[in-house]
Amino acid sequence: DEAIEQELAGREPDIHGLTFLPFLAGERSIGWRPHARATLHGLSLSTGPLDILQAGMEAVALRFAVAERILRRQFPQAEEIIVSGGAFGESRVWATMVADAIGCQIALSKEAEASSRGAAIMALQSAGLISDVENIAVALGENIDPEPSRHARLTAALERQQSLYERMTMDDRR
Repeated sequence: DEAIEQELAGREPDIHGLTFLPFLAGERSIGWRPHARATLHGLSLSTGPLDILQAGMEAVALRFAVAERILRRQFPQAEEIIVSGGAFGESRVWATMVADAIGCQIALSKEAEASSRGAAIMALQSAGLISDVENIAVALGENIDPEPSRHARLTAALERQQSLYERMTMDDRR
């Protein structure tokens, strides 16, 4: 909804003070804890629906920041981050949250099925049917740059989220 998108665009990151672990279907990446559960911490009588929506969107953006840190250690030579999926194409606010959470520029993919396309390209390369994936064109859209003060606020929110994550998943490690 355009009105909600505009309201979210005018809000400061983490203004709600909520900490959300977005594991509604378990943790499906990074820690791979299928039994992890979502939790929303910090609710009060003054918490409104827009606060909860923003906290949820930022929580997912923060999980992307965790993934980016791990991938960056494995692939330090990577020069760009390309995000795909209908949600980011439909919500510039959410894509901006991801850039701000990660702290570096992201490029929006125009590919309708980027994950399936990537898997097919890797399969073709493994089968020896293509030799150089670097020369395959990628349809990219807009680049989104992070804003340093927003990144700083989301970095603090990520520390809070990681602390809650550690407390909530402590039993999983025993």
